Amino acid sequence: MDELETVTTDYVMVPVPKQHVQGVMAYLVRRFKAEPQQELKPWDQAAVDHLFLESNEMTRGMLSFLAHPSRVGKEFAPVDIARALEVAVSDVAGLLGPMMRAIKKDHRQSVFESRMVSHVGASGKTTRRSSLSMSEEIAEMVRTAEKTAAALEPHPLLNPDAGE
Repeated sequence: MDELETVTTDYVMVPVPKQHVQGVMAYLVRRFKAEPQQELKPWDQAAVDHLFLESNEMTRGMLSFLAHPSRVGKEFAPVDIARALEVAVSDVAGLLGPMMRAIKKDHRQSVFESRMVSHVGASGKTTRRSSLSMSEEIAEMVRTAEKTAAALEPHPLLNPDAGE
């Protein structure tokens, strides 16, 4: 043996109280045995329409903001989205959780790309912030879903016959 091969594995150490180690291990075994990894389904227009129509107004606003032609593919921090929607940053974070759970429940890919970016502030301190962006393909489907929603749910102020 002239060359010695080494295989490295990354480990993460998680502190678990000694009395709970067996329970945690049993949970992990059950979790990974019970949930075979399902392949995520891509989005199609019907699925995006359903997501959009079932979403509340703020979630629709966030989807529409990211799907706007001038913003497609660009990254936006939750604070930017909150400012544009005129809501608190915590409201944007509050929208993401339920939407991601619905997407996960449907075994779909995410409708937007999310990543962490490092930001160096004026003081020189580096912080990590999340950013969201949307692909052109998904954005086109969201814009079509907006039109579908507008046709199915006419705005009462723009449709004088809606109040009758």
